[in-house]
Amino acid sequence: MQLADSRCCFCSRTVVLQAEATACARCKSVAHIDCLQDAGNSCPACHTAWLNIADVVAYSKRCPSCGAVTSAARLSSCSKCGGQTAWDSYTDYLAAQRKFHRLGVGKAVGGSFALLAAALFAALAVAVLIGHKDLAKTSDEIGRDLADMAGRFMVSFVLFGVAGTSAYLGVRQLTKALPLLRFV
Repeated sequence: MQLADSRCCFCSRTVVLQAEATACARCKSVAHIDCLQDAGNSCPACHTAWLNIADVVAYSKRCPSCGAVTSAARLSSCSKCGGQTAWDSYTDYLAAQRKFHRLGVGKAVGGSFALLAAALFAALAVAVLIGHKDLAKTSDEIGRDLADMAGRFMVSFVLFGVAGTSAYLGVRQLTKALPLLRFV
C-alpha cells in the first residue's frame, strides 16, 4: 500500500516518506509512526487497537510475471522484473491468484489451439505439394503441369509460413502461461 503522500489521521500532515508511516489493516487509515505511538497505538477511525498493515500483507512465493522464486526478504516487487509480489491482505492475494490462474489457463488454451492450427496448416501444405501429377507428358501438358506445380509450391510456401507463424505464437503463449499457472 502506498503511504507516502497520504494524510496522517492524527496530525493531518502529509506523509513524506514511506518509512515514516504505517497504515491500519482494518480501515486503511494512514498515520505517522510517531503520532501513532503518542496516541497509544489506537486507531481513531475504527476505534480499535491499531493493526499494522505490514503484519497482514500477503507475499507470493513466485513472481506472477516472470515465475522467479521471490526472495526471503519479502519485497513488494520482484527483484528480476519488478512484478508485484505483495498484496494488502490474504483476500487480495487470493483474488490475484485466481485472476492470474484464469489468465494462465486462457493463454495455455490459446497456445494449444495455435499449435494445433500450425500442425493442420503444415499437413495441408504437405498435401498440396504431394498432389502433383506425373511430368511424363507432351510438351503442352508439361507446360500446364509446370504452371500447376509452381502454383502448388507457392500455395504450400504460404501455408508453411502460416504454420510457422502459428507455431511461434503458440509456443510464445504457452511460455507466457507457465509463470501464471505456477503463481503461488
